[in-house]
Parts: sequence; structure tokens; C-alpha cells
Amino acid sequence: MIEAKGLNKFFGQIHVIKDLDIKIRQGEIVSIVGPSGAGKSTLLQLLGTIEKADSGTIAYNNQEISAFSTKQLDSFRNTTIGFVFQFHHLLSEFSALENVAMPLLIGKKKKSEAFERSKKLLDLLGLSNRLNHKPNQLSGGEQQRVAVARALANKPRVIYADEPSGNLDTENANELHQLFFDLNQELGQTFVIVTHNKQLAQQSHRTLLMKDGMLIK
Repeated sequence: MIEAKGLNKFFGQIHVIKDLDIKIRQGEIVSIVGPSGAGKSTLLQLLGTIEKADSGTIAYNNQEISAFSTKQLDSFRNTTIGFVFQFHHLLSEFSALENVAMPLLIGKKKKSEAFERSKKLLDLLGLSNRLNHKPNQLSGGEQQRVAVARALANKPRVIYADEPSGNLDTENANELHQLFFDLNQELGQTFVIVTHNKQLAQQSHRTLLMKDGMLIK
């Protein structure tokens, strides 16, 4: 599904990602682990087209995206990729329902369709009674579920999660991890997760170790 070859990324003189190759299959849950500063988050940003590699190629289902224009990348990202971050990044002035609908509205979906899809996702994630609550009215675990629903809004091929449970207590972290596995089973959703959580990594289909900008076999 996803294949990157020869990725390199520099920040100034610092060589963050070094000739890195990676393949992700459809329906996998892959955890990327390693020490802080290894380049894990940068790799996620490259694969998710948030950052652009200095060299190398990235292909989704054999479609090379490295040469896409900014407009093409924006459209591709909105329809193909979902993101879940450690600090939810929900819009504080909008309700849970509005936050989830945002990617759909950006993608020019009709408002009625966007909100209907968002309601279904929030119901699936156990938040049907929190539709009109704003982020500051939700617990940390509920906020992260809203973030997951938002990531799923456009039926992405893959969800990239960067330390998604790093800001949660043990109970909420376990619930979030189980949610990922449930979504993988029910929807065939692909997940690539950067994590320091050993339990999550052990439960994943594959765990990749990253060190000094390289994947260690």
C-alpha cells in the first residue's frame, strides 16, 4: 500500500532521516519505536506529506506522490490520510460534531452529508451523547476519541498516530489502543503509530525500531 525508498531529510546541517526505506501493507497496525530524537515523528510527517523529503520517493498503491504540487498534496492528504496527535489539536470554539465534520467540509462535502457522517463516527466511538460538547467540556480520553473520529472522517487509507496515548492516563490509553484494534478489525483500517507504549507496540502486527534516522532491522 505505502512504499518509501531512499528517504532523506535535513533540518539545517542535521541529517534527521537517512536513506530510509519502509513498506506498509493495507490493514496493518505498525508501531514505530525508538529513543527520543530518532526521527520517528519526522518520518510520520514525511509519509503523511506534512513535510517534504529532501530526496527519495513515496508511493501509495504504486502512485508516486513526491512530485505532486502543493494543491495536489493538500487534496491527496485530505482524502487519503488521517492524523491523530498526542495533543488532540481540536478547535476549541467548535463542538465535537463540528470538529469531526471539518475535514469533510474542507473537502467540499455538503453540510448535511458531513454532519451525518460525523454523527455516525461519534456514535461508533461511543460519543453520541457528546455531539454538542466543546473540547473543554470533554475528558482527555473523549477528546482523543473525537480526534480519532476526525481522522476517520474522509475514510482515509491510513491513519498516522504520533504518541496518541502519551497524554492519557493508563485506563484511557488502554481504551484508545483497543479502539485502534477494533477499528482495524471492523473497517480494515491501516495504522502507523509512533509510540513509547510497550504494550501497544507488542500488540501491533509489526514493530519497527528506529535509531539515528534509520530503521534497525
